[in-house]
Amino acid sequence: MKVAIVSNHGPSLVGFRGDLLREIVSLGHEVIAYAPPVGQDLVDEIIDQGVTYRPYPLDRTSTNPFRDWKGYSALRERFERDLPEIVLCYTAKPMIYGSLAASRAGAARIVSLVTGLGYGFTGGGVKQRLLCALQR
Repeated sequence: MKVAIVSNHGPSLVGFRGDLLREIVSLGHEVIAYAPPVGQDLVDEIIDQGVTYRPYPLDRTSTNPFRDWKGYSALRERFERDLPEIVLCYTAKPMIYGSLAASRAGAARIVSLVTGLGYGFTGGGVKQRLLCALQR
């Protein structure tokens, strides 16, 4: 089975999800990790775990919808090419854009992992309330 893991921060693939990636690979599944561009040392570390790395454009701190559209579009194109059967997205932007892209690309199962409250849940401004509603 082909499993996609979508992150908004490449180092977290090894630092926080490394055990999970290794376990999925050890069960005989193909794992593809999607994250914004990272240095070659981290790419090598991901590959050493038996995982394929695919960069995609994402500005994890921006609230600009045009920048976010680029990330969504890139993920959708990559999912349509790679055809993962299961997509696991963690953190807010991957959960939103990755889930939508996976759905449009026909992934059989989409899983979202909420890792914390994040910006959308920490204040009462108009932008934050809008983000909170979108995340929910």
